[in-house]
Amino acid sequence: RLLRGRRLVRVLRVLQLNIWARYGPYQEREPRLKGLFGDLRPDMIAMEEVDAADGAESQAHELLEDLGYEIAWERRGDEEGGAPGIAVASRHPIHERRVHQLGREGVALATRIGLGEEAVWFAAVTTMSWTPGHEAEREEKVVELDLWLCEIASTDGLPPIIGGDFDATPETSSIRFLTGL
Repeated sequence: RLLRGRRLVRVLRVLQLNIWARYGPYQEREPRLKGLFGDLRPDMIAMEEVDAADGAESQAHELLEDLGYEIAWERRGDEEGGAPGIAVASRHPIHERRVHQLGREGVALATRIGLGEEAVWFAAVTTMSWTPGHEAEREEKVVELDLWLCEIASTDGLPPIIGGDFDATPETSSIRFLTGL
């Protein structure tokens, strides 16, 4: 908490990261990811492309072991039978979780994070479509995402926080919509 003027302001450190499952040089990436999480010590983390070994907890659980996070993970399947999913990790208690399908490919995992007497919805969102030229689809899905998050957070005093891999650059209409431009 910081004191600004006469108001006490809560500061939350939020990290968003597509961890790219176990693809590529994961043996080199894994210790770097663990170091990143340990060094930055974010309050909340949104992760995309989170894998799990058969019968094991998620890759988020493995990477954040012993760092004091609660984790919500949503397994996703694909045509090849893979299971990269999405996860939210929080140093604060996770009171509730909800999943919202965004078209055929996209999904949002929203968690209600307790912050003392307040709570905030924090959502991890997967890509809606990485394919170039599909900005209209991404724009449609972020509007749907916004409506859903506004509905579930309608009685809260804090706005929802979104972290995700939108496969879009800052000047695209989907990102401009999310940032209020």
